Amino acid sequence: MNDLVCLLNTTDRFYFEICKDLLMNNEIEFRERNTVDSMYQNFGVYELYVHSKELEKAKHLIDNTNE
Repeated sequence: MNDLVCLLNTTDRFYFEICKDLLMNNEIEFRERNTVDSMYQNFGVYELYVHSKELEKAKHLIDNTNE
C-alpha cells in the first residue's frame, strides 16, 4: 500500500472503532494510526488510511453510517 490517503481523522474513539469495523466487513484494506495520549486522552487523534483507489468506496460507507 504505497499510496495511502487519510480517510478519517477523529478524537472520538467509538466512531473510530465503528469505521474500522465497516472497512473490515467490506474487505477494504486500511492502516490505522493512534496518537492519543494513553494517560490523559485529551491530546492526539485516531486516523484511518486507505488505498487511494478505495477512498470513494470507503467514504461512501462511512457517510451512510452517519445518516
